[in-house]
Amino acid sequence: SIDQVSVETAASGVDVSVIEALRGKDVLLGVVDVGSEAVETAETVAGRLHAALRYSDPAHLFACTDCGMMPLSRRAAEGKLRALAAGAVLVNAGL
Repeated sequence: SIDQVSVETAASGVDVSVIEALRGKDVLLGVVDVGSEAVETAETVAGRLHAALRYSDPAHLFACTDCGMMPLSRRAAEGKLRALAAGAVLVNAGL
């Protein structure tokens, strides 16, 4: 029995609709690309989360990075985490 699944979508181009098969499970959705130093905006993160909400219940959707942030500079990692948090706040405010 699997209750939680992590799906990387930011860099991979995986169609977020694949998470529909996971309804009822917690989905940790990778909405931040850790393969690039470019920092996403909060709006970009929110847009990726909004797209996923068509296929997952809000209570089961969690904003995450695609993977670990080890290869990133400290500046990029901090910026990406701030964008991740701010994007989630934008989405939660609209729920």
